[in-house]
Amino acid sequence: MLQNFLKEGLSIRNLTPILESIANAKPERLHDPYYLSENARQAVSKQIVKEYLSRDGKLHVITLDAKITERLNKSLVSDPIEGLMISLPPEFYSRFMETVADRYRISHKEGKFPILVVSRDLRLPFSYLLAKEFPPRNFAVLAIEEINTATKSVIDAVLTLNVEPAKNMEPVGEPA
Repeated sequence: MLQNFLKEGLSIRNLTPILESIANAKPERLHDPYYLSENARQAVSKQIVKEYLSRDGKLHVITLDAKITERLNKSLVSDPIEGLMISLPPEFYSRFMETVADRYRISHKEGKFPILVVSRDLRLPFSYLLAKEFPPRNFAVLAIEEINTATKSVIDAVLTLNVEPAKNMEPVGEPA
């Protein structure tokens, strides 16, 4: 579980609330490092968000359009080894990653650290999805639930994409 924190570049110095979150976890979930990590993130969410505040004390974030969020939620699958993952059709994946990459480049050009915000259920699998495409510790994925209402947040961008369902297409190639 602590490896998940370190993988995302998060501090584990404040061990007391992390350990308390493990002690208070549901007994049937004690062997699930992904569940424990997300619970521990909630316990130290103020600390996590504070690390990402800009010099002006604001949290500059990138959000996802509701249609993209819905598509990602419908694409969640459970893998016995990797845990919860997002499995997208290749065409959608390519278009979506292109959109994310464009915003990623813009954020870096503007001197901002890209922080994407999604729901708690999507946070970890979305973070893993992005980690396949972007250098580690060059972006962050926060759960909306981790951001305290007193935090001054600025939405720098909303990622949008035409996510209409694909029409039934005939197979490509020679007829049989």
